[in-house]
This record gives sequence, C-alpha cells and structure tokens, in this order.
Amino acid sequence: MKEHEALCRSVVAYVVKELDDETRSFVQSRIVWQFRPRPTAEDITKGIEEDFEGAFVGVKVPADEEDDADVVLFEEEGSDVLQAERMEPGGVIVLFWENIDPFDDENVEEVVLHELGHFLGDEEHDLEEAGIG
Repeated sequence: MKEHEALCRSVVAYVVKELDDETRSFVQSRIVWQFRPRPTAEDITKGIEEDFEGAFVGVKVPADEEDDADVVLFEEEGSDVLQAERMEPGGVIVLFWENIDPFDDENVEEVVLHELGHFLGDEEHDLEEAGIG
C-alpha cells in the first residue's frame, strides 16, 4: 500500500513540476491530493463510481474566464431569483490505485492529467480529444 501511494505522489509531483509557473502555483494553492485503493462509500455518495481511476471533487475553473457574470443565479420555488457570489475554483483530486490498470507511472500520469483537466475546466470530450480520456 505504501509503495502505491508513493508512486502516486511521485507522479503528481512530476506532473505539477512540469506545469508552467502560473498554472503550477495555482494548482498547488487550490488542489488537495488524496490517494486510496478504491472509492469509499462516502466517495460513492458524491457521485464517484466504483470503477473510477480518479476523481476531481470541487469547483472547476470556469471554461471562459472572460465570462462577464460575477454572480451565479439560483431560483427557489416561490421566490425571486437569488444571487450569490461565484465560488473560487479548488477542491480535491483523488487517485484510486487499485482501479488504475496496469498500475504504472504512465497510467497514473494519464489519470493525473485527466483530473487536472477537469479542475482546469475541460469537459470529458475535450480530454478524450487530447488523448487523456
């Protein structure tokens, strides 16, 4: 188990180090990394499926940072529309090493890049087009 987590940590450190300075600083300040064998019951209640290799849970970077909306609108039944300030991007990326098959540097790196892509605003089809789907 320790060697699995050590490999995950090593790959995360390598991937983050390879990011440009601005992105690296942003990721380091906004993402908490976790590593476990497989999704827990609590993970599953958050929508993570049992066979996921990794997951990002949190607020992703908006796809279009030029978006002129500084607020998110919510509507509750029987009330006027309420406004709330947009939440700051950040969250947790979890790697589930028992689901990464084969479990090696290359496949762990692909999962790390995939989950970072979700945090940075990419959708599933964008990641597939980039070859990290």
